[in-house]
This record gives sequence, C-alpha cells and structure tokens, in this order.
Amino acid sequence: MSHTYPIGASVRAALEDPTRQAQTRYQAEALTQASEIIAGLETEWLSCEVSDYDALAELAQSHPASGFVQAYEDYQGQPVLAITFWKTEQRSRQSLPQRPALQTDQPAPADHTDDLYFRQGRTGRNKRRKPVNPDQLDLFSPGADKAD
Repeated sequence: MSHTYPIGASVRAALEDPTRQAQTRYQAEALTQASEIIAGLETEWLSCEVSDYDALAELAQSHPASGFVQAYEDYQGQPVLAITFWKTEQRSRQSLPQRPALQTDQPAPADHTDDLYFRQGRTGRNKRRKPVNPDQLDLFSPGADKAD
C-alpha cells in the first residue's frame, strides 16, 4: 500500500483538512485551487507536550491519508512528530517561471570539441622498441623451423 499525503499550506492546515490528500504531485496539483501551487513534498517536525501529543496523534490517525506521520522522542523524552505533506503556496506572477527571450541576432559560438580531443595524439610517435633478450627463444625467426 503506497503512502498518501495531506495537502495544505502548513502542517496544521494539512491535518485539519481530511478532504485533500494525494499520492503523487500530479494528483496534488489536480486537487489544489487555481490560486495555489504545490511547492513540494515537505517534512516538518512538530515538538509537542504529552497532552498535545494525544490530540495530534488522534487527528493524524483519523485522517484518511496513510503513512505520513512518524512519531519520535527528543533527547528530553518529549514526543516529536515528523509529518510529511504537500505544501501549497499562493500563486503569484513572480512565482511563475519566465522564459528567457530568444536572441536570434547573435551567431552560435564555434564548436571546439575536436580541438579538445584531437589536439594531441593519443599514442607516442617516437616510441623505441625494447631490445630483444638474447636468451629468449625466437619462435618466428626464419631459422626457427630447422631442427638442431
């Protein structure tokens, strides 16, 4: 069973609205209003007192989304909830991506890829051959097929 996450502008708003939940970003975007955009999948940590923990845990358990809450304890033994939700933001003109204007008056820069790879040879031209060891038997010499 895959996880579903609540949708909201804050953790409290996500927990209090049980009607909006989604598994994927596409589902979350389909459930948002026209004035909202999905900022991303956020995980926020809520430190709370033991008395508040019972109410938050009950609210999280009654939420139809599943797998979005993990309970931990801090170093003092106080409960801490890690809540993952789809965070929404108000849509504004500045948040919409602006495409840069195409500049057709400038020519494309010259491609220097060949210069990078072929400027220097990969093998040395002036390599010396190693001298042959005189103690080594040469099997491919013209006189090797003669029996001694």
